[in-house]
Amino acid sequence: MFQKTKTDPIDSAIIADMLRHSEPPQASEIQDMQLFQLRELVRIRHRLIEKQASILSRFPERRFPKEGFWFKASILILDFAGSASS
Repeated sequence: MFQKTKTDPIDSAIIADMLRHSEPPQASEIQDMQLFQLRELVRIRHRLIEKQASILSRFPERRFPKEGFWFKASILILDFAGSASS
C-alpha cells in the first residue's frame, strides 16, 4: 500500500524551516484520551475496509454469490423489467 505524499506548500515551508534550523518537530500533548482512541479505531476501520475492498475486487463472484439474496433479487428485477417492456 502506498502512502500519499504531502504537497501542501505551507507544510512544506514549515518542514523546510525546521530542517534548516535543525529543530525537532514538537509533539502535542494528548488532551483527550477517548478522542485519541476513537481516532485510532477509525484509522483501523478505514484500513480494514480498504483491505476488504481489495480482496473483494480480486474475487468478484464472492460479492454476489448466485445463491445469495441480492443475486435472486436482481434476477427478479431483471425479469420484471423485461416483462414490463414487452
